[in-house]
Amino acid sequence: KPLMILHGWFLFALTSADRVLEEGLLDLESLESSFLQISIENVTLTHVSEVSPWVSLGTVHMSIYLVAFLLVPICALAFAGPKWLLVAMITCADSTCTELPMAIFPVIAEGPVALGALVATKPFGQLLATPLVLRFTRHREVKAMELGLLLQSAGLLLQGFTPSLGAWFAARAAQGVGSGLVLTANMATGTDAFEEVKDSNYVEPMILVYSMYIGAVCGAPFGGVGFTIQPFLPFLFLGLAELLLLAAVHSKLDAPSIAMPGTQPLLSLLQYPMISRPVALICLLVMYTAALQAMLFRVLEEDLELTVGAASFTWLFQAWPAILGVLCLGPAAQRIGFRLIMLTGILLAGTSALLADESLTVLILELVAVGLALGAENATVPRLLEDVGIRHFEAPVSNNIITLLNLGQQLGYVMGPLTGALLCHVSSFQTMCRFFGVLLLGYALAHTAD
Repeated sequence: KPLMILHGWFLFALTSADRVLEEGLLDLESLESSFLQISIENVTLTHVSEVSPWVSLGTVHMSIYLVAFLLVPICALAFAGPKWLLVAMITCADSTCTELPMAIFPVIAEGPVALGALVATKPFGQLLATPLVLRFTRHREVKAMELGLLLQSAGLLLQGFTPSLGAWFAARAAQGVGSGLVLTANMATGTDAFEEVKDSNYVEPMILVYSMYIGAVCGAPFGGVGFTIQPFLPFLFLGLAELLLLAAVHSKLDAPSIAMPGTQPLLSLLQYPMISRPVALICLLVMYTAALQAMLFRVLEEDLELTVGAASFTWLFQAWPAILGVLCLGPAAQRIGFRLIMLTGILLAGTSALLADESLTVLILELVAVGLALGAENATVPRLLEDVGIRHFEAPVSNNIITLLNLGQQLGYVMGPLTGALLCHVSSFQTMCRFFGVLLLGYALAHTAD
């Protein structure tokens, strides 16, 4: 009942604001034509028919209505639902925040270099902040999660209402730091949340992985469709949703009963080939995936002349095969063989990269092949490293190995867009794909020779 009352007052306020806006527009139409004529005489006319405004006043009130209705169920689930659902929603929001503007970046950044740098800003901020985040988050898990959600929300609102390249760089950097805080704190708060329902048959820790996949699948299409309706719409919605999640965290989550373990030196683990080679493999494949994602939407929107909304849906051809690959190959990885699945995945990605072309059909086939390869590696590499940690180390190092793998992925997300942007600037999109194809196949052949 309080939520219904609050919703009613909120809609009443929006309706009043809408009426004020319409009255203002009527007053503008009632101005004398002589005043309008004098104003036009002092303005230099330019050809602006192809430039669309960032905020369209004609549909702004409908966009606010839509955001309000979508936020009501999120508010109800966050405050009235169990703690494990809140943790899963935060994971999904973080993943959505990463993928949301991918199809919008070519509208903001002109040229491949600026585009690649903008895509790489968030993982670069997360990569640099990780050592400090690990120290800050220990014994401050809830505060770290709140700060992370606040940074992400501020970055989203800045992106939504400031269509400036410099502002977007600052927003993505803040989101990278916030993502590091949220994901690190989630490891401790999620453990306690799922411990309360460990005897339940319908809740399992894999729900966090599934929620991350939901964000990866829905992020880019939601951003593209929302941007088509109103450019600020997806950013406003997700920014306000993360503020609601922050309020729910502050009111519901307590400090975890078991603090995060202290971190040991990570780079020393790279001296073991059984750890360094899988980490290098996943880093190399993520580099190609990130470069493809950064430059693909530019090709679709500028060369093939697709709209932002239509281009955003093409990423589903990569996301779904990657998720299905993880879900299908993960349980069977040990029976089939880690090495066989890893080599098959990297050979598939390398071969598809060599056959790259700028036609829509070939691009879609390449996305499917890369998605299957990424799913194969994500299904095997974490399990392989976990098995190596149990078999070959006396002290528990699983947390350190997971952190090292995450750092390798973030390094790939940074180096991939920058390398791809440089190659596209110097040569072309096909050259970029073939460069990564040679790297992937060369690594596969070297790995096979060993």
